Amino acid sequence: MIILTIISYLAFFIIAFRILRYITTPLFKRFGIYRYYSNMFFTVPIFYRIREIHIGTSWDFFKIMNVNPPKLLIYLGEGLLNLSRDVESGKIDENTTFRGVTFYMKPETLKKFGFKVNKPGILDSILFAINYIELCILISISKKRFSLVNLKNIRVIKISAKEIHSNKLIFESTLNKLINRYSNDSLAPTKYIKTA
Repeated sequence: MIILTIISYLAFFIIAFRILRYITTPLFKRFGIYRYYSNMFFTVPIFYRIREIHIGTSWDFFKIMNVNPPKLLIYLGEGLLNLSRDVESGKIDENTTFRGVTFYMKPETLKKFGFKVNKPGILDSILFAINYIELCILISISKKRFSLVNLKNIRVIKISAKEIHSNKLIFESTLNKLINRYSNDSLAPTKYIKTA
């Protein structure tokens, strides 16, 4: 009985947290807490000179609609390129560190972008578990078929603002290749792509 009560409270907490995050996304975006660099790529301050990288919330998925893996890659490329431009212009301190948890890109690909890749610790694993069901739903929507997130693919990524700036040309080249490869009306560059 106690175990069932604990599970019920835990389930309630997870659902309430996800609903709260869904509701607060536009508000946090408006006040700049969520700093967007593309339609699906944003950063959140978590400590002094440490920002967390995110690829969209459920609000973004349902607002944009028809999100698919190629679009996600384009939004990621846009976000990294625009982030590098903010570092270059001095809007972001070069000593800032960016971190995130990912499950949809191979470690080799992440390393090509300059990310340091590690296995998640206990805290990252707990936070990922809280998001697991929502992530499975969003991935299923993007792939248009039922999909589960493979827990073996979870990685913690880190990169400094200085490294992001030094990889600007890589981001730009990759973004152009992605846009050319998947170019059609639904994958057109968004308002977040800034002209040089």
